[in-house]
Amino acid sequence: YPKPLAGIISISGWCAVRKDLSWISEAGKQTPVLMCCGDGDPVVDFAITKQSANLLKGLLGESLEALYPKRGMHKPDRSEMTAVLSFMKNHLKL
Repeated sequence: YPKPLAGIISISGWCAVRKDLSWISEAGKQTPVLMCCGDGDPVVDFAITKQSANLLKGLLGESLEALYPKRGMHKPDRSEMTAVLSFMKNHLKL
């Protein structure tokens, strides 16, 4: 996406295109990102989420925050929702 965004929140997600990150626009490189995934999520492969976060961290630097709580469910826990709320307040100027 060519325009700046206030932020991106990914809960139990991953970067689908991991081999070549050249598709990320210059504006996208400035977009703050919060990635959360439980280390025991039964639906999402934690290794892929962590690999995605590491790759994106190399490109986005401090614009990327990653949170890996210990949880075995697919739904976010309180620490993730607290991080989401804080991220939104910080980046949406709420």
